Amino acid sequence: MAFPLQALIVLSERGRDFRGGSFEWIEETTGGAETRTRVPAGRGDLVVFGSSMRPPRVAVRHGMTLVTRGERRALGIVFHLAT
Repeated sequence: MAFPLQALIVLSERGRDFRGGSFEWIEETTGGAETRTRVPAGRGDLVVFGSSMRPPRVAVRHGMTLVTRGERRALGIVFHLAT
């Protein structure tokens, strides 16, 4: 079983360089409801996540909440198998 993976590495220091801007993971549950998980990642943190589906075939979305002060810099990496 394979699904696309992505990674986010935060380069800015939370609280000093920016406020807000948490990583958000959204799973679509049965009946159209959503479960949201927020990860307040800061400098040096690595978040690895499935980008569209996770086993067993659960639809997911991801994004960042609003940066309320300053500037957040991050590096995004996409992993996939090209055949």
